[in-house]
Amino acid sequence: PASMEVVPRNRWERLFAVVVLLTALVTFSTFVSSITNAMTNLRKINAEHSQQRTHLRQYITENQLSIELGNKISFFVRTYRVNKRRRVHMRDMPVFAMLPETLLWQIHWEVYAVRLTPHPMFHHLTEVDEEGFYEICRKAMSEVSTCTGQELFHGGQEAHAMSFLLSGTLEYHSPGVDMSLIEPIASEGGAGRRWLCEAALWVQWCHIGRLTSVNTCEFVALDAAHFRRIAGRRSAMLSGCKAYAKSYCMRMRAKSNDEKFDIWCEFDEIQEMAQIAFDSVLPVHRSDEHKANRTGNSGMGKVMKTLWRSWSPRGFKKATAAPSTRHARSRALRGGNTM
Repeated sequence: PASMEVVPRNRWERLFAVVVLLTALVTFSTFVSSITNAMTNLRKINAEHSQQRTHLRQYITENQLSIELGNKISFFVRTYRVNKRRRVHMRDMPVFAMLPETLLWQIHWEVYAVRLTPHPMFHHLTEVDEEGFYEICRKAMSEVSTCTGQELFHGGQEAHAMSFLLSGTLEYHSPGVDMSLIEPIASEGGAGRRWLCEAALWVQWCHIGRLTSVNTCEFVALDAAHFRRIAGRRSAMLSGCKAYAKSYCMRMRAKSNDEKFDIWCEFDEIQEMAQIAFDSVLPVHRSDEHKANRTGNSGMGKVMKTLWRSWSPRGFKKATAAPSTRHARSRALRGGNTM
């Protein structure tokens, strides 16, 4: 079509044309700048990956590694880069360092208690020493992620933690034993019944086999040294743990030839051992609890929950109360009936 003679004819039209021109200039410059920054970042990332691949090939060549081993290394590096996405962990949140200690105790309780209580021994610990169980959740627990092909442990490595598998699939390889696939065992309430390396809590344990991730896996880990220190300071917890550890070690000696205790997770047997171990502790604990209630000393467990209910940031409207141990126990008991 023919050109059109469209020009401002008064000062208001001229002002509008200037504003539109300046706005378009700023918008276009911002758009181009964002694209340039994104391309620069992509170029930088690609350059780093390219440099890593070059160094990797150079290392394999200079050290005359076999072709098979070199291919395995290259495949793992490619897979790790693609599948390294994982859940957000507490250590990824620097803002949590500013939270009051009361809120941190509640966060750890809500995150970890539901993971631990499906295990019969920890379920009994909540009955015997609720305060000690809070301390375990706060000071001995952490979050762990592994990507495809990554090892959680290998043969001969000393075990330092007990792990609870939340999601993903694992492969366990041990000498003379076929590969075992490990997945979370679902239970009512959303908590999984799959734990690994429990022997690390009770004995000085070195792993027998190798545990590898088939895909991205998520765990919560209980540090064995921290757990033993907490239990050693608390008489009720220590008594129950000693009896349970004795039964566990006897079971290990009885089944040392046919059980892989790196991944042993027989719920019924563990439940029986925990029941026997804590039966002698519970009456004493309930008697002490009754005396405390009569004298007005409610115990740290009730004090902690009272603090959770009473503390909130200024101006915050409470919607829900703090988690109740009774609810966690009922979920664990319902989960025990599903096996």
